Parts: sequence; C-alpha cells; structure tokens
Amino acid sequence: MTLRRTLWFPMIRTVAAHPRLWRTAARQLGRAIPPSWWRQAPFVPWPDAAYARFRAETAFGTDGVPTPAQITSYLEWCRETDRAVRATRVRSAARPR
Repeated sequence: MTLRRTLWFPMIRTVAAHPRLWRTAARQLGRAIPPSWWRQAPFVPWPDAAYARFRAETAFGTDGVPTPAQITSYLEWCRETDRAVRATRVRSAARPR
C-alpha cells in the first residue's frame, strides 16, 4: 500500500475530532519529517514516502487502510508512551546520587 495523499484527509478529519490528541498528532508528524527537509525540493515538510509506505504496510498490510479507530488508538498509545517516558525521566532525575 502506498500512503496516498488522499488518505491524509480522513486522518486529519479523525484527529480534528479529538482535540486531546492534537498535540500528540503534531509531535508524531514532527518525528516523521526528515531532518533538513527545507534543503530539497519540494520545500514542504512531508514525511519521506518510503518511510510512510513502510509504516503503513507493516501496520495495515499491502492493501489495508487505517480506520479512524486505529488512528485514534495509535495516537492514544503514543500519548501514553510519551507520558510514561517523561514520568520515568522525572523519577530518575529526582533520585539522590
């Protein structure tokens, strides 16, 4: 499956319906954007096509398309994982050395 740009619109619509996931979605998009994206045309911060294709195929198969529930579930998982990592860092920083 190639993650076509037409698939981005349902994803954006799904995220727009869940304001608590906006920050997480922006963070995940930022993580997917290649470093120094502004140095090559087109000068748009799109995730690398090969990376997006790989992620989509491993998650949904060659013909699969993510459902709104899967998108929401993934972003909630990312949010909880980030919170757990931050909590671990805070606890380890608070320990006496």
